[in-house]
Amino acid sequence: MLTQDINNKVLDVVRVGQLFLQKSPKIMDIAVVLMLGRLAYELYKYDRKKRKGDVDMPDIFSKAYLKARGFLYIHHAQVSDWDCGLACAYMVRQWALGDQVTDLMHETCPENQIISVRQGKPLWTIDILLTLNQIGVDASMFTLSRGVEAHHYNYDWYNETVDEDVYHVRKAFDLAEAKSLPVCHAKISLLQLQHSLKDPSKVVAVILINNIGLYSENSLMTTAVYKGHYLLLLVYDPSDDTFLFLDPADSAKYPTIMRISSKSLEEARTHPGTDQDIIFCYRSNRCCQ
Repeated sequence: MLTQDINNKVLDVVRVGQLFLQKSPKIMDIAVVLMLGRLAYELYKYDRKKRKGDVDMPDIFSKAYLKARGFLYIHHAQVSDWDCGLACAYMVRQWALGDQVTDLMHETCPENQIISVRQGKPLWTIDILLTLNQIGVDASMFTLSRGVEAHHYNYDWYNETVDEDVYHVRKAFDLAEAKSLPVCHAKISLLQLQHSLKDPSKVVAVILINNIGLYSENSLMTTAVYKGHYLLLLVYDPSDDTFLFLDPADSAKYPTIMRISSKSLEEARTHPGTDQDIIFCYRSNRCCQ
């Protein structure tokens, strides 16, 4: 038997369909009834899976998804393997300011700025914070490392540029301090992250993760393997304990709102090498607390 709650929803859908047919069985009405029938069927499938413990929340039933879906239009795909952070900055700008950015790299990185958007070289999170500040987005950054540290040399992801990045990153942090930007040497817990991302119309987050095994529930995130990648987190969905996000690596013609479980995200964002970097972006003034 269906649970009483789902059963009532199915009966309500069926009653609406019957009323349509009784009133006037026109082609349009039949189409509506077929749509309602599909909805009833999806409710039925969802209930059966839920009772078996094998269920992903269908997006049509997710309030969090309906909130996030309104921002699908801001998705911007990265064009190479180094500019995922820059692509996230594109998305945040359009989210916050409604601007279509045509050439963010040249607009935000004049020669007299230390903001380093360097072709072929991965960005550091402090670069993204400075870029967002330059284009007028209110943001605050949390990190466990204020510069290049010994553990960064353990990963191939950093090794190619880490020596020259020592000077660059130090200057970037100095610039952020001179601008009084909120850079907090602190860890954001999973609970804090879930609590902060309730409304994607007010707050979103650019987050650094280990991209190795990101979409696999079987953890591949060993301490020996690290590949940095930035995502734009939109909202937390408590109905199935997932985060909804936009991935700049999604190069499909029609990109989608993606989901990741809290468990998988926690593994990816706390992997050694990420420094648990996160930038909260706001549509109103906020400060680091």
